[in-house]
Amino acid sequence: MDELKMKESEDLHRTFFERLDSVFMVIEVLYDVDGSPIGYKYLKVNGLYEKHNGIKKERLFKGISNQAFPDLDYLWLKNCDEVVKTGESKHYTWLGENTKCWYDVFSFPYGDNKVGVQFRDITKEVETEQEMIKGKMHYKAYMAASFDNIFQLTPDFSQFSMIKVDDVLPEFYPNNIDLIKKYIYPDDLTYVLGEGDKGLQNKNIIDLKFRIFKEDGSLEWVHTRIVPIKNEEGDILEWIGASKYITDIKLGEEALKESERKSQELIRKLKKVDEQKNRFISTLSHEIRNPLASISMGLSLIDHLAPESEEYIRTRDILKHETYNLTRMVDDLLEVTRVKRNKIKIIKEDIEVNGTIKESLEAFLPKFKDKGVILEEEYSNYPIYIKADRVRIKQVIGNLLVNALKFTDKGGRVRITISKDEATKNLVINVSDTGIGMDPEFLEDLFEAFVQEDTSVDRSYGGLGLGLSIVKGIIDLHEGTIEAKSQGRGKGSEFIIRLPL
Repeated sequence: MDELKMKESEDLHRTFFERLDSVFMVIEVLYDVDGSPIGYKYLKVNGLYEKHNGIKKERLFKGISNQAFPDLDYLWLKNCDEVVKTGESKHYTWLGENTKCWYDVFSFPYGDNKVGVQFRDITKEVETEQEMIKGKMHYKAYMAASFDNIFQLTPDFSQFSMIKVDDVLPEFYPNNIDLIKKYIYPDDLTYVLGEGDKGLQNKNIIDLKFRIFKEDGSLEWVHTRIVPIKNEEGDILEWIGASKYITDIKLGEEALKESERKSQELIRKLKKVDEQKNRFISTLSHEIRNPLASISMGLSLIDHLAPESEEYIRTRDILKHETYNLTRMVDDLLEVTRVKRNKIKIIKEDIEVNGTIKESLEAFLPKFKDKGVILEEEYSNYPIYIKADRVRIKQVIGNLLVNALKFTDKGGRVRITISKDEATKNLVINVSDTGIGMDPEFLEDLFEAFVQEDTSVDRSYGGLGLGLSIVKGIIDLHEGTIEAKSQGRGKGSEFIIRLPL
């Protein structure tokens, strides 16, 4: 009965031994007289050993194993000797020389000089791990090559630590997220925190472009992407972020935008100039047509009139007047061209302003009287001297008076005042009227050549729109300024000249 039970136990043990899903063996370590290990014998192996290594059991049990298989790794004998002498188990990883496979090995005492060894082929696991390590190394290399700073964040953004850092924020190893805020440019902080909260709530990628303070206090634009690392349930395990300096890119973008803005502004100005040119050509055609028509008609009549007759004299006066008008228009065209090309020669001398302007006004008094417009004058109580071209200053006053008279109806007033601004050390000449006024938006282009607010070809006031452009050109050559003001249509106009004393 005992023999039967023993046989059943041995059968059970053999069945378990053979059905193990890993290689199992029992070996005996052999020693020389000095107690040094010289080899080992296989006492037991299960079927997986033969299947795995392709070595027949019969060969394993012949002689000393390290003599039968001299290419076996010495690590086997060394580790088995340690197990025998220490009586302690050992767990290690071993690369087989023959199979070129990786094994997870567990050795344990099995009796006198005997060692039980169980090992499992982990080659695929090792290769997978090596691929993962290789992938991580590639990823780190890519990140290091592509980004200036790489960092980690805890799932709730409470902790921050750097993986790779350049010369920005070097003290964050690791640090509280709140300490980072002092490095974010104040104008961008609300945006950064807002986008961070959105990403945290939605568990998605956060993409930011903002400015930070570097350690030296300078500003740097950065492009930051923060990616959530999730488990299978979608819970965030951590965040990985990378930042790249983009200051040069941002400066380039801003320069491009500024260039585009300037281009659009230039196009707008060119279109406006083109429109002004077309209006001027239309105006010039109209202004020339009228005197030419009068001259043509006068010439056809004068041949049929008795010399010195009343009708003859009236026709001759018309011819003189219209010829003068044509000459004046040509002179204005030449004058504005010279002004634009800085061809006007300014001869400066010491002049007394009150007397010079009074002389200018005397020539215009009859014209104001004929139209029924009141001309008011207010001079300084004491002499004011400036260095200026007397002729050109008179020309400026004359053009402004002509302009005021033209646009002021009968019964209106034109006023000229002379004063000194002690604060700015400037002479101030103010010419105002109660005439038709101007729309405020028109004031910007008022001093451009060929510009007139009334664009109708058959407008009632006439002129080429050159007078104010000539005025500004002369004032510029005197290093002064001229400003136009108006509260709108029907509310009069005001021109303020400032010249250095």
